[in-house]
Amino acid sequence: MISSATCCQLRRRRSRWRRPPRCAAWWRRRPGRDPPTDTLYDFFDSITFTNGTATTVSDVHFGMVTSTDQGRTWSQPVRVAADTSVPEVDPNAPADATKSLRAGAGLPSVAIDPQTGELYLAYEGSEFTGGQYDAVQLVHSTDGGRTWSGPTRINQAPGAPAFTPSITVTANGTVAVSYYDLRYLTAGNTTTLPTAAWLLSFRAAARTARSSGGSRRCSAGSRRPSPVATSSATTSR
Repeated sequence: MISSATCCQLRRRRSRWRRPPRCAAWWRRRPGRDPPTDTLYDFFDSITFTNGTATTVSDVHFGMVTSTDQGRTWSQPVRVAADTSVPEVDPNAPADATKSLRAGAGLPSVAIDPQTGELYLAYEGSEFTGGQYDAVQLVHSTDGGRTWSGPTRINQAPGAPAFTPSITVTANGTVAVSYYDLRYLTAGNTTTLPTAAWLLSFRAAARTARSSGGSRRCSAGSRRPSPVATSSATTSR
């Protein structure tokens, strides 16, 4: 079964939004637009189940579709990257459901370089931690989303869980990603959850934050991650 949804589209050369025709829907949606070509990009989290009760997952991945006619028709889906995010928990009390975190797993953040059209997708994944906890990962495409790079871990404290990335690209090609991590959580602390917000930046040509630019702390205090808004996801069998 595939759930249906309606997406919003930025009308060409107008500063307002309109409701387009119903389009394909597999989504936790993250729409975007390429200003030079007026191509629309819609990113989503696709979840496939092997049984009718939706209890066994066979595949979870991020994908995208494109439209070159203002949303009237859409391309076939393209697989972007595997969604390997794991449950977000307090590392010092992983079995305590009352201390579970509500962060950004399954909710990718996308951006486009306004000059070159290069696409970026930042997301939570666990490839670099052996499935133990989430890191912030980045993939990119230089051919309009037809093919994508492999993932790169970009959070700067690899030994700590990191989550809820948000990405943008400036007019001069600087890529900026904000995210949270738990690097200041000490072993045995189950009463507080010191969480720091970070901003890292790098030039597009460098591809990774470890090659260029750097990160700086954005938060002065500590906090428990707040709930984030959710939207529908694909369920298919």
